[in-house]
This record gives sequence, structure tokens and C-alpha cells, in this order.
Amino acid sequence: MDIEIPLGKRTKKYRFLEMLPGLLSYGAIILLIVLSILSPVLASIYLLTIILAAFVKAIAISYRVISGYSNMEKASKVDWNRRLSDLESPKEAYSRLRDNQSKELLYQQHVDNLRFMSAAEDGYYPKPSNIYNALIMPAYNESIEVIEPALKISFRYNI
Repeated sequence: MDIEIPLGKRTKKYRFLEMLPGLLSYGAIILLIVLSILSPVLASIYLLTIILAAFVKAIAISYRVISGYSNMEKASKVDWNRRLSDLESPKEAYSRLRDNQSKELLYQQHVDNLRFMSAAEDGYYPKPSNIYNALIMPAYNESIEVIEPALKISFRYNI
């Protein structure tokens, strides 16, 4: 069994790889100072490159946040209880839904799953009514005002 973090003395290679992120960070700052002394033009190009990279990264993060919010909004409009009840009798649900077209989030994937489940032999996939869930909620030093809303939400959605 390989252990990722050595318990005994660490090798020089391991120690170098441990220090590499810090060396690169400090090296980037030192490079900027050295370049500003040697060639201010190169230093300004280097600084603008760093700023451009940060700007591109900020745009990418913004895009992912907006995309995630959009997916969350779409998911909140889905009737998940109905989809769960479709899994109780996949053959009937598939015959009812296979010709429907919907732009609902992951609708086609749901229909495909129903098709696979209806083609399988009975009992191969468990029914949702036969699956038990447990809610484990850390509640150390929490007041009932904090715990009660979370419990109400979980019981409303049958978590």
C-alpha cells in the first residue's frame, strides 16, 4: 500500500515538490523586481501579462458562477417528487413520457434512465419506496431555532 505522505524522513525530491508552490510565488515577485531594475519595458510587459491572466481568470470565474446560478434556477423549477415517483413504475412512466418533449433540466436523461430501467428485469433496480434515508445533522451547542428550520425542510422534501 502506497502512502502519499511519508511518515519518516522525507526525500529531497519530496521536500523540493513541497516547496515548489512557495518558490514559484516568491520567484514571480522577485522576477518582477529584477526585471524592473534590468529592463523596465520587460517588467511592464511581465506585469501586464500577470494582470491579463488575473482578468481572464476573473471572467472565467464569473461565467461559472452565472452558469451555476442558471442551473440552480432551472433545477428549482423541476418537480423532483414527480420524477422520483416515475421510478416506482418505470415501464408505465416511460410509455407515458417517451414521446414528450420538454426543456426541463435533465428531462431527456430522466426519460433515458426510465428506458434503461424498463428494459431491465424486475427487481434489478430498487424502488425509491424501498430505500431508507438518514439525516445526520451536527447540532453541538445549537439552539432549536437553528435546528428546526433545517429539519422542516428535510422532512418536507423527504430527505
